[in-house]
Parts: sequence; structure tokens; C-alpha cells
Amino acid sequence: MIATQVVMRNSDETFLRFLALIGRETWKREIDSIDKSQQQYPFVGAYRRDQYQLIHELERYAEIHASNGAVLERDIVARKLDYAVDFMTRTLSLVDMCDSDSQKNFVARVKGALRDLRALRGLELEMNTASHYTNLGYRVRWCELDDYTPETSTYDLLVEDTQIGGLEIECKSFMEDTGQEIGRESAREVWGALVKAMPQVLENLSVGLGVSISVRGHFESVLKSATQRAMLAKRMLPDLSRVAGAEDIASTISTEYLDGVTVRIQQFDPLHLADLDLRNRTFGARQRSRRIFGQVTNTTWLDGTTFFCEPSRRGGGAVIAALRSEEKDQFVEKVTRTAKEAAKRQLTGQRPGLLVLGLPVSSDELAQSSRLRLDAIAKRVFASEGCQHVTGVWFVAQSRPLSQGFRSRQMGSTIYRCMREDFVG
Repeated sequence: MIATQVVMRNSDETFLRFLALIGRETWKREIDSIDKSQQQYPFVGAYRRDQYQLIHELERYAEIHASNGAVLERDIVARKLDYAVDFMTRTLSLVDMCDSDSQKNFVARVKGALRDLRALRGLELEMNTASHYTNLGYRVRWCELDDYTPETSTYDLLVEDTQIGGLEIECKSFMEDTGQEIGRESAREVWGALVKAMPQVLENLSVGLGVSISVRGHFESVLKSATQRAMLAKRMLPDLSRVAGAEDIASTISTEYLDGVTVRIQQFDPLHLADLDLRNRTFGARQRSRRIFGQVTNTTWLDGTTFFCEPSRRGGGAVIAALRSEEKDQFVEKVTRTAKEAAKRQLTGQRPGLLVLGLPVSSDELAQSSRLRLDAIAKRVFASEGCQHVTGVWFVAQSRPLSQGFRSRQMGSTIYRCMREDFVG
């Protein structure tokens, strides 16, 4: 049975078992790579550190343990190591379910997940789903680990003892906005290259600069290499300086700097920046950047656009950039297609099935289900030929540990559930 609660006083024992199975070098190499990228591109490096929070917590735990010989409960709270302890606990509880062959394969999967964010998100989605049903009192079997399940099983989880005679579950994790917006890491790499190229522009910038970068087709395909991103930044630099220094507050330049990449640079009055905390890059700051950009450029294509803001070091101005792909919004189509394929290929159809789709959004963003059109996706799946056995489609936000007091933590996720109207269970 997967662990659903963690007792912090057992964390050292958990860590030593985890370390013996997985090895510190598994995540240390990835951390070294992130540190190197942060030296070259601070903005991108900071983003990668945030995305790879788990391995940084594991490394902090290892450092404290090596230094002090133990990690106290107060250290876990003060140093924010909850996520790592939760992950180690759940991993070991699954290892304990394995026979020798499946244990070897599962340990290899965990090692791969600590080096690859896509694999980690998929593993965590399965863990969170199993934890949910375990908390409800059901027995959950993992086809990957449990020799009880048939060898022909292609789904992820089997929930027993339900009113409907068992429930098959297939989990699918999406790493980016799947066409609705530009892949987040790709966008940050482009922005990081631009920021690295324009320190002189930013140094004493006293006006606002609105920069829109539009790509024909798929963003990642057009600006896929570091060489292309650096070339774009280099070619933009003279025009950024020219517009920043122009006396006309509405000075604008629009040019196709690379094949398929059009950039528009527009000066605007820095008074528009008055209510924007230029040191804050939280979601709220990005939303205000979005509003300012729309006001000063009269832009109407703000949906599906990724925004960045970089303040001047001394002058009081800032660069607000909007990166967008002109490719048609494919979010609904791609997620629906993936869900249909999973329903037909992974779920057997011999018993009711549930699709659990992990999305790269926060709990607040998941609440905007109408914008993401989640109900439309579920209805398309329910109406598809060969998907009659699908009783529900769940959409899951990225999760974090839930506090249950000083000495324990409970894992949880925010879920948007879409169920067939005639489903009882």
C-alpha cells in the first residue's frame, strides 16, 4: 500500500534507505547542470531550479545529514524539505510492494524520473492518484509492481472493492500547455538569451519598451537551438537601443529578424509601469504585465501568449516582452486525442475505466476550467466510439505536500472531475 502520510521523526531512516537504493549521484549530476545553466543564463537557471525543486530538496537533506549526522524535524520545516521526505516515503512504500524483478525495474524508473522532469511528473501523477484512492479506503494495485495483476494489463492502477467491481485507471501527464501557450522552458530560454544580450540597454533605460516576438508555426521548431536564439537577440539589439533612445514616445520598429520570426519593438510612457512591482515575477506581476502590454500596444491577441518583464537597473524603465506562436490553439485537440488513445489502448474495456490527466497548471489556473475547456475535452472522450467504458476524466493540477501539523504531512492534489451523467460508483 502506498504511504499517504509521513511521520517526520522517521525521516532519517527513510533517507538512508532511499540513498542506498537510488544513490546521491542520481540527482547530483542534474543539479550540477542546472547550476551551470544558471551561471550562463540566470533567468533560465532560476526557472529550472524551481521546476526541479525535488532534487534540490534531496540534495539539501543529504548535505545537512552529512554535516550533522541527522536531520531534525525542525530542520525539515525550516529548510522546507517536506517535498523530498514525502517523495522518499512514498517511493519506499512502493518498493516494499515489489518482488525482486519489479523492484529492480521500479528503482530504475525512479532514477530516471530524478533526471527527467517529464518522467517525474508522470510518476508523481500515478502516486497522487493511488494515494487518493488509498485515503478513501480502497485497495489499489499497481500493474507495474504487483504480480497479482495480469501480465497483459496495460493500464496503470486497479482499484478494488468498488461498487462497480473494480476500476482501471490510466494516468497521462502533460509537460507543457500543449499548443495553447509556448512551452515554458523554451520561452524562458529565448528570453534568457535576450536579457543576456541587452545589459547596456537595461542599465539606464528610462522608458518602457514593449517587445512582441511572433513565430510562424510551432515556437519550439523555429527557435529550437541556442545559436538561433543568440542570433535573434544579437539582431534585435541595435533596434532596441534605437527605440529606447528615440524622442518620440510612440517610436516603433517592426522587422522579420529571422525566417519566420517577426519582432515589434515599441516605446511607451513609463507611467504605465507605476502599479507594477518590477522586482516581483509572480503570477500577479505577469498578469499586470499582460494588461500593460495590451494597453500600450493595442494588442488583442493576449490569450496564448507568454509574458516576461525585466526592469532597468537604474533608469526606472522596463522591457515587457510577449512571446507567441501563430500556430492554431491545439490544446483541446491534443489532450482529447491523447485521452482517446489511452482509453482504447491502455484501458481493457472489460471493466469501468478512469482517465487521469495531469496538466502543467496551478490549482488557481485549474479553477479556470472554462478557459481550458476541460468539460469539452471530457464530453468528446465520452462520445467517442470505443470509449463507452470510460466513466470519468479527471484533470489534475501540479501538486505540493499538504501540511497536517508539525510532525506529519499529507500528500494531495487539486482535481477537476468530469463524470458520465449515468455513472454510479
